[in-house]
Formats: sequence, C-alpha cells, structure tokens
Amino acid sequence: MNQFEGLFDDEEWLNQNMDLGLMEVDTENSTDSEAQVVSNGKKRNSYTIDYKLEAIDYAKKQSSINSASKHFNFDRKCIRKWMAQEEQLRKKRISTVRGDEKKELDGAGRPLLDPIFDKRLAAWVRETRATGTKVTLSQIVREAQRLQSNTELKAPDVCWNQPFKAAIQSYYNDWMLEANKEHTSAGNPRAASMEVYLEWVYKAWSAISPELIKKSFKVCGIIITATDGSEDDLIHCMKPEGSVPSARDLLRKARGSEVQLLIQEELDEEEDYNNGYESNAEIE
Repeated sequence: MNQFEGLFDDEEWLNQNMDLGLMEVDTENSTDSEAQVVSNGKKRNSYTIDYKLEAIDYAKKQSSINSASKHFNFDRKCIRKWMAQEEQLRKKRISTVRGDEKKELDGAGRPLLDPIFDKRLAAWVRETRATGTKVTLSQIVREAQRLQSNTELKAPDVCWNQPFKAAIQSYYNDWMLEANKEHTSAGNPRAASMEVYLEWVYKAWSAISPELIKKSFKVCGIIITATDGSEDDLIHCMKPEGSVPSARDLLRKARGSEVQLLIQEELDEEEDYNNGYESNAEIE
C-alpha cells in the first residue's frame, strides 16, 4: 500500500499522484474495468490467472511459445513472463477460492523502490500538516530530494574518499612540522596559502589510481559490466558482512531465469524464420 493514500482527498490525491509520477499503467494485471489505453490509442486486455495458466500449458504441450502466441493471439513476451511466474500463479490459483476471477499476483504493478523512504516522506507530510501548515507538491519534492541525498551510497565514500583526505591531512601535518613558516603578530603560524592547499589536493588526487576509482563504482553496484556474475563479489552490500547478503543469491537466480528466457527467445525466432513468420509482426 502506498503510504500517501489517505493524506489527500480524491481529487487532490489524483493530482499529486500524476505530478509525482506515482501512478503507473499496468497493462497486464489491470482488471477488465480498468483496461488501460496505451499511447497509440489501443486497449490492452487483462487476463485471469486461469487464462494465463492455460496459455502456459498450451505452450508446454506444443513445446513452442510461438504456437501459443498464435493460438491465443497475443505477444510471446506475455507468455514468457507468465512462464517465469508459473509457480507463483499456480500457488495463487490454489489459494484463491475464486481464482478464475483473480487477475494479478500479490504485489502486481510498480513496486516501491524504497518502502522505508516512502514511509519517512509520508511521515513528514503528516507531521507538517499536524502543525497546521499546508503541504504543497513543491515542498514534498524538496523534502524527497533532501531525504534521498542523505541516504544515497556514494562511490567516493566506500573506496577513495578516506585515502584522499588522509593524504591531504598528512601533507598538512608535514607542513606544520616545518620550521620556516610565517607568523601573525600574535605569534601564531599563518594558515597555508591557497596555492599550497591546491598543491596538496593535486598530489593527493594524483596518488589515487584510476583502477581504484573504477572499482568504487563496481563496489556500489553502479557500474557492473560482467554479465556472468563474476563481479557480484565486488558489490559491498552483497558481501557476508553487507546489509543485504541474500541479494547475491537472488541476483543469480534472476540472471539464470533471464538467460533461459533469452535462449527460448532465440529458439522462437529460429522457428519463426523456418515457418516464414515475421517475428516482430504486431498482434492485434
């Protein structure tokens, strides 16, 4: 549930959602009464869990997603997605008394990227309103930006910020030990000139290797170029002592499912070619 529901009246909630980009079209999990109209003006249908399972069974029986796509007259990507969700769909079918009317899995639609962040922002809105202050959209955006800036994991912080600052501190300590320094009229040493400070910064930065800077982005999971999982060990939060060590196994499972889907897609395209079927033909 979105933490902002109930904070605004219906019209205000709609306007806030549209402006904040919180409303997301779910073209596969919407109900019949909520069939969405996409940008090209065409409606996309929604399908019950039973219908999805029927398509999955047909594709397995025919050993061809392409055949199921033609038979049911919808995109093969839908069937691939449903096949990846088959276990969840069957569990939901068993646990739902009226499964033939159930159209979506729990959590369908766009998930929250950070539920904790969402709760904190909603709490701020409530606290501000409790003081009698009107909360505007621009204020919510500014508060969200402030919260986000305080929670982001930055590449410098995990790798090269500490050695960079330590080097500057070392240059300062050496400078303080020098005998020949200018002093104020009160006898205190004058601060180092800006030219001296800039030289320390330049030398400290030059001492940091490009490899360390590149590694810092991998450690944060910002830039991972390996598609085989060989760089997963570098991601700090996935290490045994990290905040989410279980994420590594989840990532491997997701990657394995993606590889299987890609293999199936290649087989489908080859089948299309052999059958003279245009693989990117639009399904009405």
